Amino acid sequence: MKNYFIIIIIFFFSNICLVSGQTLLSKHQTTVYNSIPQEKIFVHYNTSFLFSGDYFFYKIYNINAQTKELSNLSKIAYLELIGADKNFVFKHKIRLKSGIGQGDFFIPTSVPSGNYKLIAYTQWMKNAGDRYFFQSDISIINPFQKSQNSVHVKTPNPITNKPYHSGENKINNTNRYIYLGVNAKQFSKREKVILKINSLMDEASFGDYSISVRKIDSITTPNQPSANSFEHIYPNIIKSNTTPDKKTIYLPELRGELISGTVLMKNTNEYVPFKAVSMSISGKKPIFKISTTNNTGTFYFNLDKPYEALKADLHVMDEAYENYKIKINQSPPINYDGLQFSDFKINSEMKELIIEHSINNQIENAYYQVKKHKTKQKESILPFYNGQEIIYNLDDYTRFKSVKETMVEIVNKIWIEEKKGVHTFRLRYDDPNNKNLPILIIVDGLLVFNHDDLFYYDARKIKTISVVDKKYKYGGNTFKGIISVETLTGDFNNHISGNYTKSITLIRTQDNKDYFNQEYDNTESLKRVPDYRSQLLWNPSLTINKKNNTVTFYTSDYIGNYLISIEGFTKSGIPISLKETIRVR
Repeated sequence: MKNYFIIIIIFFFSNICLVSGQTLLSKHQTTVYNSIPQEKIFVHYNTSFLFSGDYFFYKIYNINAQTKELSNLSKIAYLELIGADKNFVFKHKIRLKSGIGQGDFFIPTSVPSGNYKLIAYTQWMKNAGDRYFFQSDISIINPFQKSQNSVHVKTPNPITNKPYHSGENKINNTNRYIYLGVNAKQFSKREKVILKINSLMDEASFGDYSISVRKIDSITTPNQPSANSFEHIYPNIIKSNTTPDKKTIYLPELRGELISGTVLMKNTNEYVPFKAVSMSISGKKPIFKISTTNNTGTFYFNLDKPYEALKADLHVMDEAYENYKIKINQSPPINYDGLQFSDFKINSEMKELIIEHSINNQIENAYYQVKKHKTKQKESILPFYNGQEIIYNLDDYTRFKSVKETMVEIVNKIWIEEKKGVHTFRLRYDDPNNKNLPILIIVDGLLVFNHDDLFYYDARKIKTISVVDKKYKYGGNTFKGIISVETLTGDFNNHISGNYTKSITLIRTQDNKDYFNQEYDNTESLKRVPDYRSQLLWNPSLTINKKNNTVTFYTSDYIGNYLISIEGFTKSGIPISLKETIRVR
């Protein structure tokens, strides 16, 4: 890990403009850069053949290409589904913890029938090139669209030179590390299935896995890479391997999502060095951060916690902020012109299967409220000054309409100065050494330069007022103290006068979820609820940490063959891929 920190120090404090790639690396910097191992991503997903109304589930495994173990380097991964027309179905950002992450996507009726490519990577992997990205084929059928010309052929069983499988090939329920057993091979509708997952090598078998149980369609579908095969499919690159003339360098997102930009003089476009920049993500779970530009005017923000809002406001922390502008450093778009898509086709023989699956999906989605997935509770976002503040919960006091009355009657740590109709919030404590220091005022995570914005706000909409009444250092800046206000609705940004230096659109990371697992407990409550699930189980958080492990699920009313698939890696990086089939009668 020592080398990781060395490279970050070099990147952040050198004159290299990393994201936009305007400056060359020195020989020494290239040596350090090349000492960092690269990453490889494997994605286990529930199916390569989807219908409108289906859920696409996936788990990401980020692998250290040198040690073969799960990587602790990147904390963010990116997963995209792109069509042959180069239009994206979705672009997901996934937060990684110890190299693993998860997500899902509901296939809406707006997605046309066609062949698509699933692509996954980290920012660090971009340095090696997109040929090292995870890639796999996905086919989607939208039975609600009028024309199926993009995937339809009149002759059955079209000839293809692309890899396909029927879902029943290469069934292997054991290896030297893990055995997968099932309590029977055939089951009735709504019957309990018991899987036994045994560690055959004790602790050497322990690791992180994911499990999918899904109906096998009676047609050939695009092939899915397994954990075993992905090592052989993708080129092996152990280190970053760049040359001193490489111009575009992507930083590994070590602590979270990385956002960078440059502060420029508005009139001259000159870089502005050593200038404080704030980032505000406002709302009910606000985030406030401060960064300082380096000697080339570049700043960096690490978003290491999940956030709710879809917008961030950046502000140059200077009274003359109108004289500056912020340019966000954008990564060059990935060139996907070389992608080769599968040529999966449907024909008239598949009509009954498509109709049946589509009807079942509509029934299942109609009962979503009793079968929905539950989002796991997010980690609490504590304010950066946590533990240093005095908190005034205004519901504990008599409410006043004006902020002025509230400060006078309740918040005795603050007083308001008025000069020529302009109001300024002051802290009552007096320290001659800190007399000229600014007070940091933030409302719902939003920096407040014009104190009148807070002064004229309706105090009845304020939930709490927090005060740090002592000198405080944050983001390389020193403040006399902090006034932080939380409103009841988190909408103070609608009351700000003037414009912020820059607003940017954010893409939230995927939520971690506990996915629905149907259970029948011999009660009458579920007997009248239709059950036509084609996905009997999806569990992306299967941890094997003991010798004998049990997983249970129930069959549905959808008869047919089902594939049980377990994918993952042992703690030492050994890929594991197990498959078994059952039949529902």
